[in-house]
Amino acid sequence: AFSNPLIFDNNGLESQEIIFNQGWTWISLNVSNDDFSDINTVFAGLELVTLDKIQSAGPARFDQYEEDLADPNNSGWFGTISSSNGLTSEKMYKVKLAEGQPLLISGNKVDLTQWSFEIQQNWNWLPYVVGRNVPVNEALANYTPQNGDLIKSQTQFAIFDGPNGWKGSLTYLYEGQGYMLKASSAQTFTYADYLNSTEKFVKNEKDRAPIIAEQFATYSSNMNLIGQIPAEFDGIRIYDKEDNLVGQAQASSERIGAYQMIYATIYGNSYEDLKIVLVGADKEVQSSTTLVFVPDALYGSFNTPLIIEEDSLIKATFNAAPNPFKDYVNVDFKATSSGAAILYVFDMNNREITSQKIDIEEGENNANIKFEQLPRGTYVLQLRFNGNTYAKILIKH
Repeated sequence: AFSNPLIFDNNGLESQEIIFNQGWTWISLNVSNDDFSDINTVFAGLELVTLDKIQSAGPARFDQYEEDLADPNNSGWFGTISSSNGLTSEKMYKVKLAEGQPLLISGNKVDLTQWSFEIQQNWNWLPYVVGRNVPVNEALANYTPQNGDLIKSQTQFAIFDGPNGWKGSLTYLYEGQGYMLKASSAQTFTYADYLNSTEKFVKNEKDRAPIIAEQFATYSSNMNLIGQIPAEFDGIRIYDKEDNLVGQAQASSERIGAYQMIYATIYGNSYEDLKIVLVGADKEVQSSTTLVFVPDALYGSFNTPLIIEEDSLIKATFNAAPNPFKDYVNVDFKATSSGAAILYVFDMNNREITSQKIDIEEGENNANIKFEQLPRGTYVLQLRFNGNTYAKILIKH
């Protein structure tokens, strides 16, 4: 009632929700609180297990959770982050949890007029302390970039391209996410103080940050690719040597002649060979382009994008002899990958005459097809492998 009003204590604290993946999550804190010095207090209420971990850089620090099943009171975080005043808005963190779950924290909004970050030449773990999602060019307005500087999240990346600004798959910096910045020169960086102002904030901000696929969150590192694919394809998938999917990307709307630009983030833990598959509406074709996973590497550039094409070695070496033939044909070719394939022979009315399954090996391949009962005439030989078709005209005498 007016005679006995309720008194609300506005303590000025703001909340931040962090959604942890099952696996790795790159995070930043946009609020500060003295309680953050104790990681056990910050993470209280979460389902934690032994080997959950937190990493930071500049300098490199590490905490790991140890669960004491006999006495849960002894469970907790231990390491150099805990011994160095815990969590702070001055760091970006990579957190690995066995179980995906949300965390709600509260504190004072980071004062952008007082906050700064010392950027070093080469890689930096950059915290994003603004409480809103902001376009990359706007968020980094106070940074002095050089051509080729790169900023990336767990899922996207952008490269500075002179008058074009930051260009790539990363178009916004998202609240609560952590970033890695590769800088050409050292400098002191700040976010413009108006970015935390509701009144002056730029409109049309994106509401939702990209969600990392569950299988990709298991990897501790990523690398990036700027490439071109033939316009007939929609995108690419990248696989490791065990055929685990470690990256995928859709072609962009940028066309250069018969090619489309593509920006891909590729995941891994250590150096290993990778293969690329071109994906179209009705086919998937392995590319002759191969990669080696190197943490934080970049393949291609805007000036020289990585050309990703079909396995052209088969096309260049596919041969059938003798031709014209009488009773048989020897088929030989070279391939850059192995797998099951089928050889078909069609007449000129596109009726299948015969087919033969073959196992393709990396390197030299050959097969023999017998045609003892085949009438004289003209035929089409087709090799179908990895969604692609290679053809030759055959003449029977």
